[in-house]
Amino acid sequence: MQYLRKLSLAKRVANNYFLHGRVQRDLPAQHKIAPQSLISIPWLSKDQTSLLIPLTTPTSSEGAELEMTLDLRKYGFNPEDSSKMFNVTQIQAYEGQELK
Repeated sequence: MQYLRKLSLAKRVANNYFLHGRVQRDLPAQHKIAPQSLISIPWLSKDQTSLLIPLTTPTSSEGAELEMTLDLRKYGFNPEDSSKMFNVTQIQAYEGQELK
């Protein structure tokens, strides 16, 4: 039940992507992580300037360490933009929020 509460709080942070963005193709396979232990569906923002990649590990309370290279053209970015370097920002969606 606590996992579902945390997931609901995380959704509040990403809701704009879910309501106005577009779902994208699956992420590359993670060979160091067991199948079905990582759930993620990338979302492209409405203005196509950012990509949200929500990650959750429902079978582990310890999380997972990931490393991947993405061809951003496959995720809705222009070919001219996809060759640039992009920043990755980790957002702890429910950090500091009290579960009730």
